[in-house]
Amino acid sequence: YRYIDDCVLIIDRDTDFEDLVQRLNKLHESIKFELQKTDADNFLPVLDTAIRVSEHGRLQYKFYVKDANRGLFIHANSALPESTKRNAIRSELERADSLCSEITWKRAASQQMFRKFRSNGYTEARIRRHMRPSRRRKDQSLNSDDCILKLPFISD
Repeated sequence: YRYIDDCVLIIDRDTDFEDLVQRLNKLHESIKFELQKTDADNFLPVLDTAIRVSEHGRLQYKFYVKDANRGLFIHANSALPESTKRNAIRSELERADSLCSEITWKRAASQQMFRKFRSNGYTEARIRRHMRPSRRRKDQSLNSDDCILKLPFISD
């Protein structure tokens, strides 16, 4: 089975929304659509993003966290390897950054992530250290002449 629980439809303001939702709901008895209104700033939350169409017709989006989100994350004192924690921090920061179309929203999303990390035991210095790109040791660096061959493991 496949489930779709979020759908976005951008339509003209002159469209009768209620009529459109009723027509969509008549397409199949197991599919029910509901209309969600925008907030005071005309943003509509969809998954981890809030989107709106500007007055000039440009699509704007920013990182969005639902009110029910509890800010759970890998705790700094967990037994997971440090590389896992580092990669999780980088991924969260990149995700929040990529879901913002404006630089001020990117900064706000980054600050929100920092608060989440700190509430899970990470210090500011540790977060910043994990943000830096990892450096390969010189003996591990690859030359342009190197060839990497990956072989799958096949058990008996």
